[in-house]
Amino acid sequence: MPNYNTYTTVNYILLSITLLANFYFHISEDYVSITIFMISYIMGTTILSPDLDTSSKSFRRLGILAFPFRWSTHHGLQHNLFVGCVIKVIYLIIIVILVIF
Repeated sequence: MPNYNTYTTVNYILLSITLLANFYFHISEDYVSITIFMISYIMGTTILSPDLDTSSKSFRRLGILAFPFRWSTHHGLQHNLFVGCVIKVIYLIIIVILVIF
């Protein structure tokens, strides 16, 4: 895995290419969906990176909410493409439920 700056730069370039392709090829003209996609992508890049198990920028941004991710060893389950995403989505759902209730 590259360092954080490379990781975010690549993700922002891919986001830009995706958005430009969407507008050029008229894939979707639903601007609400496009905005939700952009916000989700940026949050996934800046907050939910695979390096939540280290003292990374993403870990510091989440603050106390990132402590459950410390149990994982570096390059453990969080770096697995499928399992890492599922763990983070389940964790976010739990946090949202706790905040709502």
